Amino acid sequence: MDNLTPVGKLFFANLISFINNDGHKFIWKLKGDPEKIQAFTKVIVAIKDYQTETKKPDTTIDKITKKMQAKNQAIQEFEAIFGQKWPM
Repeated sequence: MDNLTPVGKLFFANLISFINNDGHKFIWKLKGDPEKIQAFTKVIVAIKDYQTETKKPDTTIDKITKKMQAKNQAIQEFEAIFGQKWPM
């Protein structure tokens, strides 16, 4: 993430805050190719679902594993569409 602009760093800081904090809203409006927006959104939702599941006191290894697999799949799809690694 060293090569991000200051605006890019703000974007990802807000994204991380959104993922880790259920009460925080994601304030950025995304524009672009629908396929890329969908891939990006899918990764965000999968990561958030995984983080939320790990915080539940009654979760199971099976539930966490399924969320982790969904997250990894979304990241792989992102990387295939964008042609670069997921930046986080």
